[in-house]
Amino acid sequence: MMQTQYEEHSWVLRESSRFVEGSYKQVPWRNEPWWTESGYANLHFPHASRIEPGKMAFTESPLKGRHDTQLRIRPGRYLKRYFSDLLDDLTIRHWTEIYAEKFESFELLFATTPDEITRIYVDGPHSCMAGERGLDTHPAAIYGAGDLAVAYLTNAATGAITARALCWPEKSIHCGRFYGDTHRLSVALAKLDYTEDNDGFEGARVLAIQERDGWVFPYIDLALGLAQHCEETGTARLLPGGIVGGRGGIPEAPQGHTCYHCDGNIFEDEIYIVDDEDWCEGCAEIYAFCCENCDERTHNDDLEEVLDVRGYTQNWCTYCAENNAAICEDCSRYADPETMTSMNPEVYGDHHLCQECAEDAARCDQCEEPTLYDDLYEVSQAQFIDSICQYCKDSDEFLDCENCGDLIIAEDAEGDLCPDCHEDAEEQEIADIGPDEAPALKDMPSFHIFIEGAMQPTLLEYGTN
Repeated sequence: MMQTQYEEHSWVLRESSRFVEGSYKQVPWRNEPWWTESGYANLHFPHASRIEPGKMAFTESPLKGRHDTQLRIRPGRYLKRYFSDLLDDLTIRHWTEIYAEKFESFELLFATTPDEITRIYVDGPHSCMAGERGLDTHPAAIYGAGDLAVAYLTNAATGAITARALCWPEKSIHCGRFYGDTHRLSVALAKLDYTEDNDGFEGARVLAIQERDGWVFPYIDLALGLAQHCEETGTARLLPGGIVGGRGGIPEAPQGHTCYHCDGNIFEDEIYIVDDEDWCEGCAEIYAFCCENCDERTHNDDLEEVLDVRGYTQNWCTYCAENNAAICEDCSRYADPETMTSMNPEVYGDHHLCQECAEDAARCDQCEEPTLYDDLYEVSQAQFIDSICQYCKDSDEFLDCENCGDLIIAEDAEGDLCPDCHEDAEEQEIADIGPDEAPALKDMPSFHIFIEGAMQPTLLEYGTN
């Protein structure tokens, strides 16, 4: 049966009422001219996802609206999909950050003990100092002597450590290098009146720990080393010209070496190993990077960006990317294999997408295989099926109405027509019958009817007199 106009649009009233009731929370750009003039406000009804914190949800089409089906998606992906012609990348990033600040809850904490600091480095954002280091003491643990702390953010919903930075609470200063969610951590520290001051860390007290005939010392984003060692307290000071541990915190290189990149002289405590060659600190910081997969320093020419399981971009060396990462067959970027989505094999064959590209995919309602939205076909007049893939469309279970062209379930068809067109055809056929074709009353046969209980039989005749 054809739906009434009210039934067609009742979903709009339902979605609108959810904002009034408070079950839907408005997106932060709701009053922007580019949004209010777009027409999407009364079609998509975007709101903060009630299931996945950090994502939004919206109604893709009227058909989805009638079935009360919403798609969850990252705000940045939504804005790129529908407003890339109006908003540049910087503006989209601005709105995604505002969205995150409004709907995602993060807590700023400070790790001060060696064990706490070690946990933040092992479980937090990836870097050359992340993870276990093969030593009895993690190099970052030396920060737990009392002066320094590691500021970090945790996601209130998941408990994940999303950002970290070295700081000196007594001076309210932080190191200029952040790891992980840089924007949120910088905003959180600024609210506590922290400022960036790399030079201000000079003289900070750290733990002096020896292992395997060397001093435990982390890769540090400051031009400082260990000095003024005090055996009684087991501490030292961070000072210019102080000794610096070698790779993994242990001195390894002999004195008198030459930087492989610039040919400059370097001392034992200044050596950085890049592709098994001795480099000075300056060249290593500018022309090399630390692979976030194998923790080896490599020349910048071998840098490959890889999407990790959290959706962040990591810097991997070419060898790790080619041997340990997967390639998205849509955007051709490297990604962690665990994040890859296998697409509908009947439509795409052996086709895999990264996490971001897979957000542009849905599932065929018939075979339930992941399929790109652009490759789905909308099914009309069906109660439980919205859209299907090309493979299912070509099967005997679906057909196109010969009259209106709508895709329908074959079992629901009346011949080659959809139920609505078949009903319209029957109504038109009746309307087209003229008075000359209608059966005349005089041509109807006679019926003799005896009324029970009458005093005498009563004959009622219909038809010919």
